[in-house]
Amino acid sequence: MFAAAVASLGFLGGSSLDPSFEMTGKGLSYALYGRSVVSQGRLQGRSRFDTRDLPEGSSVAAAFLYWSGERESHKAADTEVELTTPAGKKVLVHAGKVRTAVVSGLVYASKADVTRHLRERGVYEISSIEADPLDEKGRYTLGGWGLVVVFKDPAVKTTAGIRIHDGLLYLPAGAAFSLELEEPDLPRAAAVDLAVLCGFGRPWDGGSLSLDGRPVSGREDFAGGSGLSWDVTRDVIPLRRGSKRHLLQFLPDYNPLLPLAVVARFGHFQEDEIRQVAAFYLERAALIDSLDFFDLRDTASQEREFLAKEYLQEALRDKAVALFKTARKLAPGGSGELHLALGRLYLEAGKPDLAQMELNEAARSGKQAALAHSRLGRLFYEKGDLGSAIAHLTKARELSGGDSLISQNLGICFLQQGSWDAAAEHFEEALRLAPRNLTALRGLAEICEKRGQAAKRAALLEKIAEIERGAGE
Repeated sequence: MFAAAVASLGFLGGSSLDPSFEMTGKGLSYALYGRSVVSQGRLQGRSRFDTRDLPEGSSVAAAFLYWSGERESHKAADTEVELTTPAGKKVLVHAGKVRTAVVSGLVYASKADVTRHLRERGVYEISSIEADPLDEKGRYTLGGWGLVVVFKDPAVKTTAGIRIHDGLLYLPAGAAFSLELEEPDLPRAAAVDLAVLCGFGRPWDGGSLSLDGRPVSGREDFAGGSGLSWDVTRDVIPLRRGSKRHLLQFLPDYNPLLPLAVVARFGHFQEDEIRQVAAFYLERAALIDSLDFFDLRDTASQEREFLAKEYLQEALRDKAVALFKTARKLAPGGSGELHLALGRLYLEAGKPDLAQMELNEAARSGKQAALAHSRLGRLFYEKGDLGSAIAHLTKARELSGGDSLISQNLGICFLQQGSWDAAAEHFEEALRLAPRNLTALRGLAEICEKRGQAAKRAALLEKIAEIERGAGE
């Protein structure tokens, strides 16, 4: 019979982020996922995460799922959620630990060990998180989940130690909290890869973090409680020599914070490891695929765009840029991956000149040249230079050996240019590579409309509707 351990906290949880996990080993790292299930004051039924961004060949050593929400004070905490695996298997996950705090209602934080359920690579789905609308307008204010995945990467030869502290800590404005982090038993660490899972707080709330008295994260990092995002902030921080004990301080100045977990990975991190952390953070900060930038978007692209609006905040981009610059300092010659990532970030940040400089460097790298040319195509398209956009996308098409999105985007460039035959040719090529490419189908339908081919256009629109119905089921 399942029985969750429940601890009740006061208004300020005190020392309520307790040590819960420790592991030391070669190639040890972690990934952190998280999402609010509140959007514009409404509770969303489902959300997803994708474990395919873990390094190839890595193995999951441990995985912990956290979920939290605010309920009416007379109701109980939510101790069960449903997890759907990439194979479609539905698993009812029970909390092994539940903590509660009384704020305006009952705030709860539940935790479950889901290591055995994360053996597949792919898209997982979380559903059935419970929360209640408690603000004066009847909107939901708090509900979300976070996942910490500890994994071993055989390609990384350095040893690292990971510690996790978790619990439920409600911090009202002005209630600073200090957490002591002790380095694990391994040779003196040079840096800490630090992450905080925080389920409440608003952007620009004036709160911050500091490690050993030095600022770590800015106030804009916490953007959770209003349903904008479920905060997962991450930094790589050099450690000062001396004590193996380090003090992490939470300083909420204007609005409350709700930290649920702190993950600290200590070790000597090389350029490729810092790049991996930066790449992970980049994926959280830029969820729209770099090629889905034109006006004709399919349903999946619209979903990614919606997610990106939650995550594409200046703080996230700035943090990723800082991490990539740190990696580049360790390898002054740079690499195609670093230039490509920085180019993408500068594109998202609206800095085309810097993006062009980085992408030109990436285009000189054989491994990353196709992606670099496709992103240069995006850059010139957005500048209105269709000739240069077509030239770069054509080079990307040649180097990639066949990519539906590149062909689709060439089709859109030619459509913009008024070259209907060339546009149709590339849309048809995109559909040969990916028959359910809705953007290409819509492009062909637009060409049929311009040509007065009503019957062909009707057939294309029916196919689009059929695909959209299937996606909605």
